[in-house]
Amino acid sequence: MENSLLLRDSALTDAELLKMADFLTAAGNRYRLRILFYLYEVRESFVIDIADEIGLSQGTVSNHLILLYGAGLLNRRRKNNRVYYSLTEKGKDFVKFLMRFPCF
Repeated sequence: MENSLLLRDSALTDAELLKMADFLTAAGNRYRLRILFYLYEVRESFVIDIADEIGLSQGTVSNHLILLYGAGLLNRRRKNNRVYYSLTEKGKDFVKFLMRFPCF
């Protein structure tokens, strides 16, 4: 009951809560977290290199990148026939936030 009171009194709208849930869903996968940490380290990369680093197929990595991009954690830019990905400021802040936990 206390949680429902807290939620009712908060300034968060259903739309904001949905955005938070989408963000946490996107980030809540070990391979997507690996992608985020990898991009934090290398700054920018494209699907083939990310797939090689993570150890997944290009198609699987592309699906993960789409979710991360949709959550606002990644930028993407096209150069010739390649799409390059990098962290947004939100993505960088999220990785820095995760690195502050002692278990990491």
